[in-house]
Amino acid sequence: MRKLLLGCAALALAGLGCKSGSANAADYNNRIVDQQARIMSAISALVAGCEDAASPGCEAKYAEAVATAEDVLKQVGAMEPFDGSTPQRDAAVKQFTFYNDVIKVSYRELLDIQKLAEPTPEHLQRVVAIQTEVQQREAGMDAELDAAQKAFAAKYNVILQPNTAQP
Repeated sequence: MRKLLLGCAALALAGLGCKSGSANAADYNNRIVDQQARIMSAISALVAGCEDAASPGCEAKYAEAVATAEDVLKQVGAMEPFDGSTPQRDAAVKQFTFYNDVIKVSYRELLDIQKLAEPTPEHLQRVVAIQTEVQQREAGMDAELDAAQKAFAAKYNVILQPNTAQP
């Protein structure tokens, strides 16, 4: 997902105006991007804080990530359609639901496996399977959200700016 960059400042300096609808479209998009950044930050903190699942702060990082993912999903899910348009919001909700599930189910399972004194070969195979599944599903959702965002930007005549939270 990319932040929308309107160039309104440049237009204002040149004495030209910017459609108010474009500014609202940018704000709408940026609200989604900001929530995406929150959930990605929570996932990064979880990964960093749980390099050792037995570390004292790991469960707290896990609880924080779960709470953040749930809040992000609630915030974006509650967003009104923009000018009757819902594809971008719906794609974001789909992706954020996925991240919520990854944290609650997949990452929980990975932590539980990591806590085992002696993981079996089956456990290690499960770790690889989880990682592969998450990567494959995420790639499809990234593409869907990216396409919805580009269509939204084209419809409202705004320019997308690259976002570091997005591959």
